[in-house]
Amino acid sequence: MSNEISLKLKSYNNVLSKKIMKDVCNIFAGGTPSTENKSYWNGHINWIPSGLVQDCVIDEKNVKTKITNKGLLNSSAKMIKPDSALLAITGATCGKSGYLPFSACANQSVMAFEPYTYSAKYIYYLFQKNKNKILKFQAGGAQAGLNKESCENLTFLFHEETEQKQIAEFLSNVDSLLEEKKKELEKTKQFKQTMLSKMFPLGNSKVPEIRFNGFNDNWNEEIYGNIFEKINNNSYSRDLLNYKSGTSKSIHYGDILIKFGFTVDVNHKQVPFINQEVKISTSDKVNILKSGDVVFADTAEDTTAGKAIEIINNNNTPTFAGLHTFASRPLKYFEIGFLGICFNTSQFHDQLIPFMQGTKVTGFNYDSLCKTLVRYPNNKEQKKIVEFFETLNKNINNLENEIVNLEHLKSTLLNKMFA
Repeated sequence: MSNEISLKLKSYNNVLSKKIMKDVCNIFAGGTPSTENKSYWNGHINWIPSGLVQDCVIDEKNVKTKITNKGLLNSSAKMIKPDSALLAITGATCGKSGYLPFSACANQSVMAFEPYTYSAKYIYYLFQKNKNKILKFQAGGAQAGLNKESCENLTFLFHEETEQKQIAEFLSNVDSLLEEKKKELEKTKQFKQTMLSKMFPLGNSKVPEIRFNGFNDNWNEEIYGNIFEKINNNSYSRDLLNYKSGTSKSIHYGDILIKFGFTVDVNHKQVPFINQEVKISTSDKVNILKSGDVVFADTAEDTTAGKAIEIINNNNTPTFAGLHTFASRPLKYFEIGFLGICFNTSQFHDQLIPFMQGTKVTGFNYDSLCKTLVRYPNNKEQKKIVEFFETLNKNINNLENEIVNLEHLKSTLLNKMFA
């Protein structure tokens, strides 16, 4: 391994020195007071489970469990100094690290690293860069993990102490921006859910709580079965679909539940092709989906069954409703995009829940869908609603792309700033 790195901070020579962790830090595992003794719990001392160690700075607000001084003294738990690094050593988070800015103790699945002179936050980032290397030291069977000896004997190449602080500060700034974007994304998604509720009528109301200026009329109400006609679906499983090539496509229920938003552009790469060996009969052509058609996932593991999409921009590739879906075509004109929004509101979806049946999987039938009540405004108001949610969705997509780019930047920096 070279003692040089590819990305250098100004004014540093970037020659690294090899160190063993037991020479750099005071290292110890946490512990858990007896859960049978109530006097050990609900105290004032922060107690961190390994589930909070998620390659992140530990936020004290997220520490929900506290122990008493009596619990600390009568267990293997130990106080960890502020400005320490943490490493999850067992379970689902094994190999993930954390930076601890406040005093706390932790459970036995967390190893604490209290640096003697080195930067704790630098070590926290060093662990992130070397996660795969660290995991190679796991031992044990079904519940493999790291032990104190393996943690003490971990060896890494370290920068000079002054440069450690510069690197840690630089990466912290990237993390802060990343966290800011994630919070903004979550806030925007919550706002979207709020507006979905408030911009569509609740209960027996004929109008929504929030409307655009100039719209005062009551919304229309019609039974689904009276304004939609059924489009037959196919039953092609995943092994009959591909994402490379074909002359026709199929909307799979799993994609509706997980991948797709309110609308689906069938020209998008996320919509799979039907394998060439599958023969589509001439009679099936009447079931080709058009822009404005809606497709529901009729089955799921829970009440997310009933999630719907609206087809848009289907001008080129014949596309069909696939396995475990119900497809319908409106018998009257709706603004493109409106039905995809309308059918994903809780006001509409909650009508389907009483009809859902099943134990391992949950589903409903098309007759039940036909009994639901559809509320909709005039087309001008529909268009305003579509434009509003299109803008929100663009904002969400932009934030998601910014987060992906920042995560890629951080990964690149970790790889280039550490040996």
